[in-house]
Amino acid sequence: MVAVAQALRRRMREVDIVARLGGDEFAILLPVADRAIAEKVALDIVELVRTQVSVSDGTGFRTVTASVGVVLILDSDVTPLMLVRAADDAMYEAKDAGRDRYVFHDTSQLGLHRTGEVA
Repeated sequence: MVAVAQALRRRMREVDIVARLGGDEFAILLPVADRAIAEKVALDIVELVRTQVSVSDGTGFRTVTASVGVVLILDSDVTPLMLVRAADDAMYEAKDAGRDRYVFHDTSQLGLHRTGEVA
């Protein structure tokens, strides 16, 4: 996962925050971003991991893919825990849809609602 962390750090802006949550999961906070910026970053991450990260399986190297969950904060009444859960849900939707993609959620209403996905 060191290779993934290094690739993410190279891609992010100075104001962005990258944190490893554990195992192979990372959280990225984009403090100044709209949907277009978040979508560009998500797509870049998916492509970056696919093209620049590989792992040794003992007999050779295999490629790695990223499943990215994106949550747009449109409602100030959500808690950090709600945001992490929504991002986790979106990430699992990306995995269920075939991996190597990203899925968006947003916080525009009381609950967290899926707004679409882009592969």
